Amino acid sequence: MANRELINITKFLQEKGFEFLEGLVTLLSFAENKRLVTETFFNEDGKLLTDRVLYEEMLTEEGELVFLELANDWFVYIKEDHTRTGDSKYLTQLYKNKKTIVDKVQKYTLWSWAVGVSNHWAIGINNPKGNGYLEDSLLFTAENIIEGIGLYVMYRNEEIGYEVEYMEYNRILGGWDYEGEFRKYAIICQSHNLNEIENTVQGILNPSEENLLKFIQYGYWYVVTNKLMAGYSNYENGELLYFASTDKLFLEVAYERQLFKIILGRVKHSITKGTAIIHSNNIEKSITYYVESERELVRKLETLSCLSNEFV
Repeated sequence: MANRELINITKFLQEKGFEFLEGLVTLLSFAENKRLVTETFFNEDGKLLTDRVLYEEMLTEEGELVFLELANDWFVYIKEDHTRTGDSKYLTQLYKNKKTIVDKVQKYTLWSWAVGVSNHWAIGINNPKGNGYLEDSLLFTAENIIEGIGLYVMYRNEEIGYEVEYMEYNRILGGWDYEGEFRKYAIICQSHNLNEIENTVQGILNPSEENLLKFIQYGYWYVVTNKLMAGYSNYENGELLYFASTDKLFLEVAYERQLFKIILGRVKHSITKGTAIIHSNNIEKSITYYVESERELVRKLETLSCLSNEFV
């Protein structure tokens, strides 16, 4: 983890003003009580140590997931009214809301694969946990809507182990015939080694073997554009790097002033597959996030791609 400075208490109070002091005390005390940080920022008398700095490496595992958003929402709240700085009940409610989302994300990502998905693939089921399956269990599904390709990972039985099914659909009425005969069908890999299965799947999802960032996708996000390269730092300012959508949600990443700008939005009318342009009149609600590092970006995309309409 990078030793990145998150809150320099002296600088924070100089920039924000000492009217934010009580709000900062409330936040850091709450973070300590909820074990979101590994160190204390108070002396034995409970007084804030103003010469301390909160670094990213001081966050606990849960703190990595919730602290920054919790802090941002908290400071927005008290900026509107400085009398709210000691409102720990509101901070507690913010934390509960974040925790609900984290619990949902961890439920879906606990056993899921992090994959680098190229354009026009939609990941559906993503649940390859590695043991304890009944015969003929479906573990992973992906579909390429443009090329009419389907990919399924099954656990067959103790004798066969896992297998990867590959299929190409026939055209019907301008779309794909998902119910009829296949244009091509093959079992392209059988193995008891789930890592071998994963490598086979990854090779199909990213056939050009680009160094794509890998993160967990769940629930039929259709990837229209993906230019997110691991270790790549030469993005152009304002460049669209990633766009994916479900029926009523879209997820967009652009590069702005050396930051990754992430937009999660909900629309009124269904999104046409293949489009990366959402008309402003169709947007019902959107939330914007900014992150600095690839690590934060991956963590945020994993969180957002596991959310459903009710969380947006």
